[in-house]
This record gives sequence, C-alpha cells and structure tokens, in this order.
Amino acid sequence: MRHHPEGLICIHGLIRTIAAYSLTFSLAVLFAALLALPAQQAIAQDLDLSVQTPTGDNNPATYALDSGEVSFIDGTVRFLATGTEINNVQAWGVSPGLSVVAMAQDGGTTNRNAGAGTGATAGGTRALIMNTTGDTLASYSLGSTPAGDESLALFPGDNGSLWVRSNISTFTGYDIFGRSSLSLSGGSQGSGGATMPHVAADPSGRTLMLYTTQIKTESGSLGSGAQRLAVNGQQSGGGRQQQGGQQQGGQQQGNITQPEFESIFYSQDRTIIYADVSDDGQFMVLVTRAQGTDDRVHILDRYGNTIAAVTTDEELAGANLSGSAEYLVAWSPGRAIVYSTLTGERVRSASFGDPLYHAQYFPEDKTIVGLTGNFSERAGMLGNAGFYAIDLGAGSISSAEMGTSLGFSGDFRPQFRRTGAGQYLLLGGSRQVSVRTSF
Repeated sequence: MRHHPEGLICIHGLIRTIAAYSLTFSLAVLFAALLALPAQQAIAQDLDLSVQTPTGDNNPATYALDSGEVSFIDGTVRFLATGTEINNVQAWGVSPGLSVVAMAQDGGTTNRNAGAGTGATAGGTRALIMNTTGDTLASYSLGSTPAGDESLALFPGDNGSLWVRSNISTFTGYDIFGRSSLSLSGGSQGSGGATMPHVAADPSGRTLMLYTTQIKTESGSLGSGAQRLAVNGQQSGGGRQQQGGQQQGGQQQGNITQPEFESIFYSQDRTIIYADVSDDGQFMVLVTRAQGTDDRVHILDRYGNTIAAVTTDEELAGANLSGSAEYLVAWSPGRAIVYSTLTGERVRSASFGDPLYHAQYFPEDKTIVGLTGNFSERAGMLGNAGFYAIDLGAGSISSAEMGTSLGFSGDFRPQFRRTGAGQYLLLGGSRQVSVRTSF
C-alpha cells in the first residue's frame, strides 16, 4: 500500500487546525466564566497595601481627607496638622473633593490655635470655612439661622462656596467671600410628609442637585423627587467669576437672574437610595427602588434630561461615574456592574466574595477597585476591611485584607484616587491607604 505525503500533510494540517480551534474555544469559555466566579475563585494575585503616615494611628472619628486629617467628636472639630480646634459646632460638612470643611458655630465661642477671623464673636450662628489643614478660608455670620435648628446642614464646595439648609427646606447660598443674595425653598414635598432634602454636587459646584429620598403620597405609598438649581432654564455655576458673568449669591449668573430649583425627577412609588454628580458636573445619577421591581439607575445630563436608565436584579448600594463620565459602575454587596453612560449598555460585571462597601471603575486601567467589609452604621466602622482590584481586560484579580477596621462617616463618602497606572489612594476613611496592583 502506497502512502501519499500530500494526504498526510493535509491530515496533519487538519489536526493542527482542529487543535487550535479547540484551544481558542477553551480559552474563550474559561475567560467568559472567569468574571462570573466569586472574586476569590478567579486568577488571584496579591494586592500591595500600605497605610500612609501619619494616619496609621487615627481613631475611627478622625478622617484622612485631601491634605490632612480632621476629627469630628462631640461638637468639636480638630485639624491635626495645625492643632486648630473649633468648639461648639452645631453642624459641619465636607466638600465633594474632600478639600474643604464648613462648620456652623455658636457665637461667643473661643477656638484654640485658630487663625485671624475665627476668634470669639457676638451671639448668633456663624460659618467657618477651612481647608483640611486648618487654614481659614472665610468666616461670616449666617444671619437669621435659628439656634438649635435640627435641620441645619452645610454643603460646601471645593472652592469655598457654601449652601446652608435650615428650617427643613430653606437653602441659602454663600459665595467664597461669605456674601449671600440667594435663598430658595427646595425639596420635593408630599401630603404625608417627606424626608429632609440633601445636596449632591460636583467638586467645582457647577452642578447642584437636591434630592428627597422618601415622600409619602396621599395613597400612602413612598415616592421620591430630585431638583437641580437652574437660572432661567440654564444651569448655575459654582461661585467663581468668569469673563462675561456677574457674581450673585455664590453662583455665576452669566447675566441671567431668577435662580430656582427645577424638578428633574419625581416618582410616587420609587424611593431614592443613592445620588451622585460626576466630577466634571456634566451628569447626575440617581439609584431608585420600588417594592417588587428591579432597582434602577437613572443617568441625567446637567440640565436634567434623561440620557439612559438601566435596571438590575441586584439590590444596589450605590453607583458613580468614572472620571471622564464615560462609564458608570453600580454595585451591590456581592457584585459590581460597569455600564456605558451614553447607551446604558452593560459592559462587564464582577462578583465579590466579601460584602462590597464602595467601588469605582478606572477605564484607563480597565479596573474595578473595591472596598469590602461589614459596615456598622451605628458605630461608623467597616469591619474586616479588604481591597480588591479586578482587571476586566485581563480577567485578573488582586486582593488583600487590612487585618483591621476602618472608620467612615455617613456625612461624606470614601473615594479612590488614581495616582498612577494600577495605583490608587483611598481617602475619606480613618486611614489613608495606598493600593498597588500586581497584574
């Protein structure tokens, strides 16, 4: 029997082709399954963590903010960098970028190691605006703000401007010099009552949103609502003078007057569980929930127009936009999901074996960075704190445990900042933690 070399070559080629396709198919199946597995079952690598000095000895009520550590204990705010201590504080707030602290203080109080303009004053309530090292940016009277107002809340901008909530739903705006000519009634109301409205804004104060998490309707159902600050149908600025504009009440008016709060969302059966504004102020995000339905994420532009709405059967805890606002990440205690902001399409998701407390997506690295642990709202502590970095492009996971608890405040949110390729810094907790991937 004669053998035909050409035939053998064809057969060998066919075998190699089949083997190649089989390998490709197997790798595709493996990669597809990878992100569906709990985090500890995927390709795991170590994550390099380091606690930045001097935050290693911080107590749970001392927080590592933008440029320094600040403690908030029993009406006293202390700036560790300078030893400045502000006493008899009725309310305080931290700016979105964690760089400015605003305090409402009883008049007649003497502060320790405070700079000019922060000494004792006559009666009444005044505002102190400071950076996170304790330098005074502004100090001024809050006018007719009633003493003992339990609804009093402060929402500073990173540029030193300030919004003050008083009398439940009155919002007064102050510019960086403490001048105020803007006082509005805001928040969505219901016949059966509503929770007090809160403020979400970008660091520059370009976009400001009020949201009321729960509104009781006539039928007894729970709804919610949100508004944006508009000036004759246009969005306000953030208290910084620009060419061609005039300054009033801390907002750049651009020769436009009559500011007002304009409704951008209202529902009679969905409550708001989370709200956020993108870093550039171009987009707003609302996470809503209704009994018996999937959770929903609403993406709106800065004028209140709905860009996209996505639903998920996950019980969401929060959502935020990437720095460029090109992507949105929504997370539940067990999963993080990345969506396209403009289309609302689901890009990727990843599961977590530990309860997920906070997550952000960094498209430059194609990486979800997550903070995990068991959070006690009463104690303000995240027990068994751990960190995950999930490379969605390579399907790799790095993780590490802190071996300790971290303190967090319900008055501002933690945030990761990208410091380099695969390198991130956690701010807003009782310790400043550097996270480095090893992909």
